[in-house]
Amino acid sequence: MRLDYVEGPPRRYVLGGDGDGPAATIPSVTDIIGRFFPHYAGGNNSTFGRELGSDIHRAIELDEAGVLDVDSLDDFVLPRWDAYTAWREANSEWYTYGVEEMVCHPTLRYAGRIDLVLRDHDHIMVVDLKSGGPEKHHRLQTAAYRNALLEWADLMTARTVRRGCLYLPRNGEAKLVEHHDHELDFRAFAQLRDVYQWTERTNQ
Repeated sequence: MRLDYVEGPPRRYVLGGDGDGPAATIPSVTDIIGRFFPHYAGGNNSTFGRELGSDIHRAIELDEAGVLDVDSLDDFVLPRWDAYTAWREANSEWYTYGVEEMVCHPTLRYAGRIDLVLRDHDHIMVVDLKSGGPEKHHRLQTAAYRNALLEWADLMTARTVRRGCLYLPRNGEAKLVEHHDHELDFRAFAQLRDVYQWTERTNQ
């Protein structure tokens, strides 16, 4: 099924169209979580967080293409880039499988972009990059991405797909915090998605 991202305004994901049935706007993972965790907007969803995240993602894309000019990175991004590259060098068994990977759960009808998908010989790792510290709702975000990847890509079994957040401090080492309780976290996200849909419909 076709999935498009429209820059907007407003920014949105559109599922279907062109022979795949009527096109419909569907919510993003961050739309759903942000509705119920107001402080979520103060993390990577803040203007600074989004801009920083976009800069880091772009740096990763350019680096993967072999054309990154590290000297072009500003003082906000550079220390986090250094933390990221040091972590990658220390965990060289993981190679990049995808950057800014757009995925959709066709049944629950939500979408999002996975910051980084890594792979080793046995596993896929869904990684969300964070500029701040760990928050409980980060588990919901990675659970949503993991399940959407399983549904959308249809190329692996659930047992092989891991998930977590890679925290990139301005000062210090990057730290990967892996999330393990896939069923519990995804069930909680799915319930938020149902309530989100209900609020959207009752507000019309």
